[in-house]
Amino acid sequence: MHVKVDYFELQEIAELEKYEIESGGNFDNRQCIEALQKILLAEYLVNVTRGNYTQPAIEAIDIEYGRFYKRYGHLVGHYFRTIYNILKFVDSGFITDEQKKFYTNLVRAQLSKYELGLLFYNCLSRYGREKFLPLVVKYRLLKHLENGVLSNAEHRKLVKQL
Repeated sequence: MHVKVDYFELQEIAELEKYEIESGGNFDNRQCIEALQKILLAEYLVNVTRGNYTQPAIEAIDIEYGRFYKRYGHLVGHYFRTIYNILKFVDSGFITDEQKKFYTNLVRAQLSKYELGLLFYNCLSRYGREKFLPLVVKYRLLKHLENGVLSNAEHRKLVKQL
């Protein structure tokens, strides 16, 4: 029972963090995350898609996401760190694998397609690659990731290379 209470407290914090994103941006509250995801694709990752880099795609994505993060990290950073800590909490908990799956499915169910797009590129970057990505892959948070929120559908393959 103690794990459930702590988990739901963390989930509530994540919702508050999402609200912070939405109220902190210069966008309509319901559309802020969608707008940020579209900005990431149109203003930053477009340089990767156009082939403006000689480096491998993963390095180019890291550079462009880093540029995006410099400008918008104050809106998305704390939110992704909260999700990471929820996953870390569940992963290290003394609960069954079935319970871990249940809790992480709840996290996944609350992510919009635009949040998944931002999460995907966050995890490919230096900000999430080392610690966050392994948990995202383990608990299949990107299961419902749509190609329409990616700069290039081929980027999906990059997760397996890391």
